[in-house]
Amino acid sequence: MIPHELKLKIERQPGQIHRSNPQPVSQALDELGVSLESEFGAFFRKYVITCFNSAVSDEELVDLLDPGKPILVGTRFIQQTWKMPERYISITSCQGEGAYLYDIKSGEVQDFDLAQRADFLKGIVPNSWPSFFAFLDWYL
Repeated sequence: MIPHELKLKIERQPGQIHRSNPQPVSQALDELGVSLESEFGAFFRKYVITCFNSAVSDEELVDLLDPGKPILVGTRFIQQTWKMPERYISITSCQGEGAYLYDIKSGEVQDFDLAQRADFLKGIVPNSWPSFFAFLDWYL
């Protein structure tokens, strides 16, 4: 369940943020290996990321069902090109040399910088959030 305070922040975002048809979300989550019952799954079943405004980050979050499937494409990119473990999903565009990564095993979100890949893979991560909802709360 999405915390009330987070719902209020989400509801203030511009555009049509309510997902009218959650059915394709199930298939997209399955393709990524993400549980429907996860915070990530709960969020995307209910909401669409349109153009979320963040006062703390320049990175733009992408929607699970955007044309071109940017989360799936970005995830394949980080796994094939950056050699990241399969448990990480890119939730940003990967246009720079970093991204916000969702860990499908722990539910954490990591702020990944390619220049610090070796430290990241050792578990030395300067910026992380314990859950997807904690990350969204910070981001919004």
